[in-house]
Amino acid sequence: MKKIIALLVMLLISFSVYAQPGGTPPGGTPPGGSGGGSSSLPTTYSGAYTLNGGSAVLANQTIRASSQDQSGVYVYNGGQLVMTRSQITTTGNTSSGDNSSFYGLNAGVLALSSGSISLSGSKVTTSGTGSNGVFAYGAAVITLASDTIYCSGQLGHAIMASGGGTLSATNVVMTTTNTNSGAIATDRGGGTLNVRGGSVLTTGKDSPGIYSTGMITVTNTPISATGSEGAVIEGLNTVTLDSVSLSGGVDAYGGVMIYQSMSGDAETGTGTFIMRHGSLPPPGAPSFSSPTPMPKPSSPRLP
Repeated sequence: MKKIIALLVMLLISFSVYAQPGGTPPGGTPPGGSGGGSSSLPTTYSGAYTLNGGSAVLANQTIRASSQDQSGVYVYNGGQLVMTRSQITTTGNTSSGDNSSFYGLNAGVLALSSGSISLSGSKVTTSGTGSNGVFAYGAAVITLASDTIYCSGQLGHAIMASGGGTLSATNVVMTTTNTNSGAIATDRGGGTLNVRGGSVLTTGKDSPGIYSTGMITVTNTPISATGSEGAVIEGLNTVTLDSVSLSGGVDAYGGVMIYQSMSGDAETGTGTFIMRHGSLPPPGAPSFSSPTPMPKPSSPRLP
């Protein structure tokens, strides 16, 4: 039966989850992620359009990238880009799934090294493996408004931040269609994502609507994940929803999964899920799950 969360009532769910060292959720690969790894910041990035410092204001652009590890738009070294009413398409594959998830390699739109991007009224389409739609890494800041993001390759998240990046999206339509492609996601080093309005649809296996190793806040956005949980929280991180319709399509785990993978992608501790208003219809299973849990130890322990 569909569970309606009443107005003016806040649902706060917190779990302390301890997995076996190196453990992952049932099925092996963490939903929406590449399962950890030991990579380092790539020494070379490239973009069909690149801004190295300075500032630029562009409109009505058609940008295409087809090479391996090539972004459509790449802004770094404090560059400031404002782009409107543009089409950005990438088709190249990544050389490293970890570098794509941790550092934004091969993303359709990428900002790092204190770069900032404001993108509005535009469409971002990616089809290669490890080709995230829009990615903010480190001190980078990205603002999206009234955009459309469509990612069809494996490990192709719609919006993503890692290493402390910040990204906000207002009235953005996000769709991912392949495996391990959570739409709203953070990875190693965490990040801050704020989403308001728009919509989210994921149809691939292990592709939740939200995958958090950081701080993710979503307001007034319908989220549907037909091949995964509606939301996943890894480790000591948070998802906050306000007036959100959240649905997942995995009977075994329920609508929200909170777990600790011990992969090194997230700090060990309590995962927090907060939901105000909205709805959470479980797919024939408990609304919340925490796979492979162990009792919380009375004192800290090493894996």
